[in-house]
Amino acid sequence: MRCVRILPAGLRGETTGRRKPWVIVNMLPLRRAWNHNTRYHDAILRRLPVNCNRVLDIGSGDGSFAARLATRCWGVVAVDVEPSQVASAEQACEQYSNVTVRCGDFLSIDFEGERFDALTALASLHHMPIESAVTKMKSLLQPGGCLIVLGVWTDDDSIRDRAINILAVAFNRLCRLLYGPDAMT
Repeated sequence: MRCVRILPAGLRGETTGRRKPWVIVNMLPLRRAWNHNTRYHDAILRRLPVNCNRVLDIGSGDGSFAARLATRCWGVVAVDVEPSQVASAEQACEQYSNVTVRCGDFLSIDFEGERFDALTALASLHHMPIESAVTKMKSLLQPGGCLIVLGVWTDDDSIRDRAINILAVAFNRLCRLLYGPDAMT
């Protein structure tokens, strides 16, 4: 399994056991419609496998990333636990016949033997028990598949973490001044 971890500048990825190839993308240019997830959409799309047929977007939110995936992949399954977000995702993806939107808890959904070339979890993995979520993700990946996770953060209350959080607050305020309030996805 090839793993890609995309984190804001200055954050360090920790691995357990075997070494895994991590890609850290730092400070990408912002677009007009931004939030902490959409900021990385282009970078994530570039890291999809070249012949990516099927993708599972876990915690798809309003479906904006699922819609972008639909232009690159043959089939996209977007999953979110929040019914209002699922409704937004269905609307965002209605023009794409290759997108299926499901409402439910990722850990509870039975994917009935489905396998995916890539799985994306943008700001969603930290809402689940990580060990069981990653185990299920691994079982859903095709051999050689790609798992892309954005935004797993653990506050261990160190001085370093506090400094990064203070810098993040300042950076967020600057982005709001430049681009307006962020839109939740």
